[in-house]
Amino acid sequence: MKNLWKIFLPAIVLLLSCDPANNMKLSYDWDVDPIFRDNCIACHGNGKNSSASLDLTSYENLMKGDSDSGPVVVPKYPEQSLLIDKIASEFPIIGSRMPINLPPLSDEEIRIIDVWIYRGAKDN
Repeated sequence: MKNLWKIFLPAIVLLLSCDPANNMKLSYDWDVDPIFRDNCIACHGNGKNSSASLDLTSYENLMKGDSDSGPVVVPKYPEQSLLIDKIASEFPIIGSRMPINLPPLSDEEIRIIDVWIYRGAKDN
C-alpha cells in the first residue's frame, strides 16, 4: 500500500497544481456579485420582500444569512453552505434548485462561488 502512494503521489500533486481554481484570483465584487446580478436578484433583490427573505444585492446582505432556512454561506465550508446546495444540486435538501424555473448556473459559475466560499467568502 505504501508503494502505491509513491507511485500516485506525484500524479496527484501534478493534477492539483494544474487545477485552475488553485490559481484563480477571486473577489466578491468582480466575480461573485455579477453572477448574482445576472441570475438571482430578480427574485432575491428586494430586501425584506425578497424570496426566502434573502437579499443578494450586497455582500453584507448575503453574509447576514437572512434566509428563512438559516445561514446561506459558511465561509471556508462550501459543502455546508446552503447557497452551494441550492445552485449545484438538482434536488437540494431544502426547496428547489436555484435559479428556479430557469437554466442552472454554469459549472464555471458554480465553481467560482464554491472556490470563493472555500477561500473564506471575503469581501475583496
